[in-house]
Amino acid sequence: MLQGGVLPGTTNLIVGPAGSGKTLLRLHFLRAGAQAGAASLYFGLYELPPDLIAKADKVCLELSRWAASGQIVLHWQPVIENSLDILVAQLLHTIKQQGIQRVFIDGLQGLYTMGASPERLN
Repeated sequence: MLQGGVLPGTTNLIVGPAGSGKTLLRLHFLRAGAQAGAASLYFGLYELPPDLIAKADKVCLELSRWAASGQIVLHWQPVIENSLDILVAQLLHTIKQQGIQRVFIDGLQGLYTMGASPERLN
């Protein structure tokens, strides 16, 4: 569908209604990075890692294997626990510390509910 994937160094937004395949597409993105040797990060605001792993393993994406090897890092952060600044600091720290090359942030709406002004989300 993406004819080889997304372009390196780009930011992409995936939107659609529930059940349209957003999560499945994102999981393929992370797995493809892991298979290519790129450390990947799932930074989620809503879905717990065990639930995400179960969903991915159900469709044979082997997320449990990639997470166990450390090739895909799963980080869950409840929306109500931090400010936007703290959340972004954690994200950047994880990227630097783990040598992350692919990032998937799940929950744009969660960033809005943290009280951030829209212009700060750019």
